[in-house]
Amino acid sequence: KSVNQSLVYENCKADEDEVEDMYLALKKAKDEFPMIEAISSGAILSTYQRVRIESVCDRLNLSSLSYLWRMHPQRELLEKMLEDGIEAILVKTACPPCLVPSRHLKQTLGSLYYSGLFHKLHEKFRFHYCGEGGEYESLVIDCPIYERRLVIDESEIIVSDDGVGELVIKKCHSVEKNENPKAHTLEPSCESSKLANADEKTITGDRDEISFKVCCLPHCKRATGGLLHFSEIISQTMPQVSPETLEGDKAVEEALEIFELLRYGLLQYGCNPHDVIFVHLYLSEMSHFSNINKHYQRFFGTLLPPSRSCVAVGSNLPGGRRVMLDCIVQIGSGAFMRKRDEGGNYTTSALANDNSPLRQVLHVQSISHWAPVCVGPYSQVNTL
Repeated sequence: KSVNQSLVYENCKADEDEVEDMYLALKKAKDEFPMIEAISSGAILSTYQRVRIESVCDRLNLSSLSYLWRMHPQRELLEKMLEDGIEAILVKTACPPCLVPSRHLKQTLGSLYYSGLFHKLHEKFRFHYCGEGGEYESLVIDCPIYERRLVIDESEIIVSDDGVGELVIKKCHSVEKNENPKAHTLEPSCESSKLANADEKTITGDRDEISFKVCCLPHCKRATGGLLHFSEIISQTMPQVSPETLEGDKAVEEALEIFELLRYGLLQYGCNPHDVIFVHLYLSEMSHFSNINKHYQRFFGTLLPPSRSCVAVGSNLPGGRRVMLDCIVQIGSGAFMRKRDEGGNYTTSALANDNSPLRQVLHVQSISHWAPVCVGPYSQVNTL
């Protein structure tokens, strides 16, 4: 069952939430087939479903493929699936009186759609063509990549007191298709190990944290609505490294000190990295990015991270430094979005004031047609 029903999903105990069942199943699959690199899902509209799949993929170091998510309006998407040869039957209906179990279960999506039924229901009840409102569940019995077609031999329709119907399949078998069964078999691509637009997500080789004494607080300007602006955060002194140290390693040392300075500054206002909305990251060379990004992810995490811009500015950083950071913060917003704080001073006042609302986050980690993929530690959008 679903225990955590928030749009933001954080790990539950193994026996508490259905998402953890999916995690265990996919972990077992990956253990048995280590060549697995990604999970493809049929999420179309639901953010609730997408974030749970992304959470599991993030923990298993898999890429989430959600090419149908927000790809087209539902009517257009359903038409395209039917035109592409997807043959599916209804196996559950949960929207009485729109769909009647005895009449519509075991019917194909094509017959129901082309009869005009779905359009009539949409016009009258705002029925979701693809069932994204939970109106129905379907089972694909044939499609171009299937080598054999599924045939239902014996089934039973069960209807609950509230009108929800379910098709219980008791016996089935598969048959050869008329076409060449190999015609639509997907061949492994020579680029299979390089998923398009997928960034490396694994954190490896974490170096020991540097230790230093904080000489001064980062510059911070406070605004209404619990907003803070930390600016021009740089390492307090040039890192003490040997002449043989590579430029990239020197940049990492500076970045680690900057993150600790920011953490110390956030604590002075009762904040933590979860409250950061937006980050400007300035580098002397873009080649430093990949090494710093691993530590950036460890600092900000991957759940509802801040949006980010990263630019290379050459030798224009103060004192010949290699890294500088600015950021915008909203006090308490991180805890509020994670449902850990329902009544803090700033969250309470922000909820009551239309002129200083709490942030909202769009963080799509799946590779899809709808949004630029952000499999790294940054969100596409943070709005206020």
